[in-house]
Parts: sequence; C-alpha cells; structure tokens
Amino acid sequence: MSLLGEIKRRKVFQVAAVYLVVAWLIMQVVDVVSGPLLLPDIFARIVILVLAIGFPITVLISWAFDLTPDGAVRDTGAATFPQGRGRRIEYVLIGLLVLAVGFMFMDSYVLTGSTDNRRSIAVLPFINDSAAEENAEFFANGIHEELLSRLLNIRLLKVIPRTSVMGYRDTSKNMRQIGQELGVATILEGSVQRAGDTVHVNVQLFNAETEERLWGDTFNRELTAGDVFAIQAQVATAIAQALQTTLTPEERERLEKVHTENIAALEAYFRGRERLVQRDGESLLLAIDNFQQAVNEDPNFALAYSGLADAYTVLPEYFVSADQDSTRISSEAEEAALLALSRDPELPEAFASAAWSRLHHHYDWVGAERLLRHALKIQPQNLNALHWLSHVLSWQGQSVEAIELAEKGVLADSVSPLMRTNLSYIHMDARNFDQSIELVIQVAAESPDFLSVQRGLWQAQMRAGYYEAAKPSLLEWAERTGRDVEAMDQIADFIIRNPHNGQPIDIDDRLLARLAVGSGHHAQLYAFAGDAEATLDALERGINERLGSLSIMSMQVNPAYDFVRNEPRFLQLLQRAGLAPERMDDNPVN
Repeated sequence: MSLLGEIKRRKVFQVAAVYLVVAWLIMQVVDVVSGPLLLPDIFARIVILVLAIGFPITVLISWAFDLTPDGAVRDTGAATFPQGRGRRIEYVLIGLLVLAVGFMFMDSYVLTGSTDNRRSIAVLPFINDSAAEENAEFFANGIHEELLSRLLNIRLLKVIPRTSVMGYRDTSKNMRQIGQELGVATILEGSVQRAGDTVHVNVQLFNAETEERLWGDTFNRELTAGDVFAIQAQVATAIAQALQTTLTPEERERLEKVHTENIAALEAYFRGRERLVQRDGESLLLAIDNFQQAVNEDPNFALAYSGLADAYTVLPEYFVSADQDSTRISSEAEEAALLALSRDPELPEAFASAAWSRLHHHYDWVGAERLLRHALKIQPQNLNALHWLSHVLSWQGQSVEAIELAEKGVLADSVSPLMRTNLSYIHMDARNFDQSIELVIQVAAESPDFLSVQRGLWQAQMRAGYYEAAKPSLLEWAERTGRDVEAMDQIADFIIRNPHNGQPIDIDDRLLARLAVGSGHHAQLYAFAGDAEATLDALERGINERLGSLSIMSMQVNPAYDFVRNEPRFLQLLQRAGLAPERMDDNPVN
C-alpha cells in the first residue's frame, strides 16, 4: 500500500482536522474570556504554543495507535480497518463544526454584539489641571492627540478620531451614552497637570456599557520630552493589554518611539498641531511659525517637519495671498515633507505629507499612490492618507475605489466636516452631482464656519451646469474668504450668459487679478465661461509653473473641460500632467 493510502487508512487526515477545529474553538474561548478576566497577553501566547506543539504529537499518535473498545492499542498495520473508528471521527468532526458555527454566532451577536467592537476605544479630551494659563489647553490637547496617533498604530484597535471626541469636552453625558453615540466598547478619560518641572497624567479606562473601571494609573514624571513620550507609550500599551490586543514587534516599536528629546521643540509642535486643526488663514500662519520653531529647536524632529508640510499644503485654501503664491508655497511643502521622511523613513504622517507634495509639485501620480498606500499599510485609520488617496484615485478616474476610501474616512470620523466634504468632492469627480450637492449642503448647515465646504458647493453646482444656482454660493464663498466680491459677481455673470460653445469671451486680466485666486484656478473659470483658447492657455501656464491646483489635478474628470476634451492640445496637456485618458478605467468621460 502507498504512503498516501496508509495515511488514509489510519485516518490521520480526519484526526488532524478534528484537532485543528478543537484548537480553533479553544482560541475563540480564550479570546472571549480574556477581556472580562483581565488575563495577560502571555496567557494567549502560551495557549497557542501548547496547541502548536500538540499538533504533531497528535498526528504521530494517530499514525501509531488505534482507538478500540479496549482503549488505544498500537496499530498493527493490518489491511482491514474497523469502519467504526472512521465513522466516529466523522461524527465528531461534524459535531465540532456545528459547535464552531454556533459559537461564532453567539460570540458575534449574543455575547458582544460585534466582534470588532470589543477592541474599540474613544479617548475623551484630557482635562487641563494646570494652574498657570500659559501651560493650559495646548499641552493637554497635545498629549491627547499624540496618544490618539500612537493608538492608530495598533491595527486591531478601532480608535475614534480627535474630531469626533472633541465634542465631549466638559460633557454631562455618562459613559453609556457616549459609548452608544460613538459606537465603542471602552472609553478613556484623563487629566494633565504641569507644575514647575514636573508633569502629572492621570488616566482611567472604562467599559462603556457597564461603566466598570477596567484599568487606570497615575504618572508623575519630570517635564522632559522623553518622559512625555514614555507616558504615552505606557498608556497605549496598557490599553492594548486591557483590550486583549497582542502587539506585533513593529507596533510596539512605534508605540515606544521618542520623536524628540527637546521639550521646547515638543511644546512648539503641540501649539502648531492645535492651530493646524483650526483651519483658517491666521491659525495656519501661526501653525507654520510654531512648526518652524520646533524644527529650529530640534532639526531631527520628523513630526514637526510633517506638520509644517501639511500647514503649507492647505494654506492656499484658506489664505488669499498664499493662494496667489501657490508655487512657492508648494515648494515649501515639498521641502518640509522630504525633510520629514529623511528624519524618519517609517513615519506614516511623513508618507502622507510627501505624497501630497509629490503630486502637487511634480504630478507624480504613481509615487503619490505608492506613498499613501504605504502610509495606510502602517496606519489603516490614517485620515490624511485615506483623504488624499481618494483624491489621487478619483482624479485618475478610478471612482469606485475612490468612493470606498472616502466613505471609510467618513465611517472613521463621521463628525468631521472635512471627511464628508471630501466624499462630496469624490462624488463630484464621479459626476454624481446631486449626491455631492446634497452632502455639501448638509455639511454647510452643520459646520457653517468650514470654508472648504462653501467652495465645494459652488464647484459642484457649476460642474453640474446649475450656473444660476451656483452664483450666490460663489459670491458667499468669495465674501467669506476675503476675495473681491464685485469682480466675482462679474465673472459669474459671464458664465451664466455664455452658451459654453468654446468661443472667446472678453474677461479682462485686471478683473482676474482682482479675484485674488491663484493663476492655477483661472483655467477652470475660463472653462466654465466657455473660452476654449483661454482655458488651454491657462492650463498650459499652470503646468509650466508646476502648479498643483485643483483646476489642473481634476483635468481628466472635470466636466468643465468636456468642450475641449478631444482637442489635441488638451490631450497633450493631460499627458504632461501625468494623466492619460486610457487610465480612466471605471468612469469614462465622453
């Protein structure tokens, strides 16, 4: 008899299958009971090791022995084999499989409601207990945000982003209400106090449903950058242990990383982050100053360079003079992003920053996509990477995956007006205009001070051809961003009156100058007005100047350019911008 036949005769395969099913069931039980019993991570590892060692031993025993009514006896190698044993094993295997399916159902829908949700956490804004005002909110907020960033490195952990939790500062809601609203199983609350040369951090982790305290600790350390990072690493590691999340060596290394030893650099960075999230012109300029101060204090501070790149990147959207000087601003962003990567080649924030600057300054679509996907490989919940990768794909006409990524961003941070506005832009690129307009109207009603949504509204209306409806939206955006409303009113009238037939129209250059928008935006305005030659000239100027404006980046999908889309000159400009019609695989444009 062949070896394979002998293995079949001795039912080795069936025994191995039974063992693997039983081992899987044991691991599921360990996974469920470890959290409530607060068992250490080492317990699960020991169980896995024992089961792994037991597998080859069980297979060898199956080969050598047979189960009989008299117990286990050595297999004599006889050609005839009792059929009862094979059937018993088959019955056992079927029974275990039924048990496994039942356990999966109980675990998912009865015991926990959601398997993934067991490892979910909302970190509420830390309370500032410092007496001196100058040591106040920015420092507590900085520790809070950096802790969130570290937790994002744990792949199996669902972390609610900063935007969604900031609304619960000074809330009167209880843990259960917050947990239900945010969809999390656990909540961390904490406080920070600076006193002289010391820092005190108190944190407590609660079960959101029962409000039971799962873990807590108080850290009293010297006020040094190294100690601040050490506290965050200990808290993040303790949370992972409490939620029964086994850390990989790479995750543990990222949690324990000390980004700078310079406390002045860290404080400047915290101030910069606080101002960056405010997203207005004045705050962004202050953020740039803060980040620059941080890298002056510590030239190797990669996080600060990444923050500097992000601030420069978004500045033209919120500051008129920066919009007009977008070429220089783009260069500053690229330089900062490259410095961030050179200081820390595995920093996900740096990958995202570098990708955006590569795209805007060099039209390097392949490189930008590679960098952003690498950032998401390290941090799947990185909102910047989700946001920017959705644009990279959308502008190339890959709308299906772009919408999926944008929707992931909304799911990750449903409160953020930025993520929902981004989804509206992606729908706009996919020519789902009504969905785009509906989204931006909702966001504008809920977040009237978020100026990016104002621009999204008039652009979606114009791309859809709703020019008269777009005019008041355009004028409101111009007024709220400090542009020349009268000049914008004249441009809007040009667009409404023109039949969009590709004929030249008389838009005075001085009128465009009064708009106070970067020259990269002129192409889209000419296109909406229907002037073919002026549109192509503006696009060519923008590409020559390496402007990364939305007018240029959206060339391949923007319906404003449909009337020149088949022009040889337009096709050449597409290629120069790194775009080509054949790449539009799931959203072709006629």
